Amino acid sequence: MKIKKESKLLSFLQEQCEFGKFQIVEKQDLLGIFDKNLIDENDLENMLSSLERQGYLKVKYEDENVYCLSITRKDFEEKREQKTSLSLFYFLTFVASFLGGMIGAVIVSLL
Repeated sequence: MKIKKESKLLSFLQEQCEFGKFQIVEKQDLLGIFDKNLIDENDLENMLSSLERQGYLKVKYEDENVYCLSITRKDFEEKREQKTSLSLFYFLTFVASFLGGMIGAVIVSLL
């Protein structure tokens, strides 16, 4: 759930901000992309801090009502999709190996 919220926030920021340039964004605009009961200002600050730690954006400063930030990377969804496809590959490899072992055991027991 947290990743979906961060992805939604980053997508919004990518639409609003030029890549690599600092821009002022109002907190109310950022809160407005979510349902009112879904996040509060603390959640927003935590998501921005998390995205900053991961290297997706830089926050130059924050005021009571605004953030000055810059987008530094655009590959959030791509990396997430790569991890998902890699996990699926490992799972399917395990299932195929397990089924091969079971079939082999059945053949040996019949002989």
